[in-house]
Amino acid sequence: MRVALGATARQRQAIERADVLHVELGCLDLAPYWFAALSSNSRPLVVVAHDAPRVVLAPGSGLIGTGSRWRDVVGHRILSPAVDGVLARRVARRAAVGVVLSEGARTAWTDDAPRRIVVADHGADPPTPGRCRPSSGEYALFAGYIGPGKGIDTLLEAWGLIASPSGLPLVIAGGNTGGIEDAAYEGHLRELSSRLPSPPRWLGFVSDLEFTRLVAEAALVVAPYRRSNPASGVLVRAMVEGRAVVATRVPAALDCLEDGVSGLLVEPDDSQALAEALELAMRDPGLRDRLGAAAAITAARRFTWPRYIERLTDAYRIAVDSA
Repeated sequence: MRVALGATARQRQAIERADVLHVELGCLDLAPYWFAALSSNSRPLVVVAHDAPRVVLAPGSGLIGTGSRWRDVVGHRILSPAVDGVLARRVARRAAVGVVLSEGARTAWTDDAPRRIVVADHGADPPTPGRCRPSSGEYALFAGYIGPGKGIDTLLEAWGLIASPSGLPLVIAGGNTGGIEDAAYEGHLRELSSRLPSPPRWLGFVSDLEFTRLVAEAALVVAPYRRSNPASGVLVRAMVEGRAVVATRVPAALDCLEDGVSGLLVEPDDSQALAEALELAMRDPGLRDRLGAAAAITAARRFTWPRYIERLTDAYRIAVDSA
């Protein structure tokens, strides 16, 4: 909250001159949340909610200092939850317009939503020039944050069930938050993977440039998520690059993939179904090319920065007209 107070004070004149105040919020973005809450009520607010319908996680923790263990327990497990709902509603009700990244997010955001919601599909850079076809890809790829919600344990179990990976190795790229629990979870996954007949290759954290290259050279991208946000930058990038995608039926995948047409979808936590879908895609290069081509067509229509900017401009216009 101190960061937000300082930023609000420094930007006070700019805020008062602005036609619209734009704030981007993920559920862990406490400083931007408090900046929005503390800024002048005289300017219409547009909130881009990356994790809608949860605009922010535990905003009350921004009011509570940390220190001794008992203060942490009382503050963050008792006091913060008691005020979180009131505080979250503060920004949601302040917002003239909420911007979400998928139609699923619009329909899910029912409690304390802004008066108007605009859907702006995830923007994405153009595909990599000279990228290979999925039929010529070199590996199956998981990329992203390493955490329990990503279903990597199910992926490893499925990988162990595949009779023969058909010469395609599994590559896992990404890192965890650095917390003790997340680090322990990743260590557990790496230990499990070391026991597999064809162990995956772990790359750890990669740069944005390396991430794009990895996706563009993959035979397929696997997203075995147990749960998801309404939109996924990894899935969008895979579709832009024309990759075959094997994913679970979570909101992000259901929003942009059609089963059997632009991807293969299975239920979350079903390692047998995931293994069968992976094996089908790995054994059939032609299927990978067909899925990737259909995904690329969808991405070219939906996931572009000009289209995103157009929808964001619509949100600004609505906000100004409502002031």
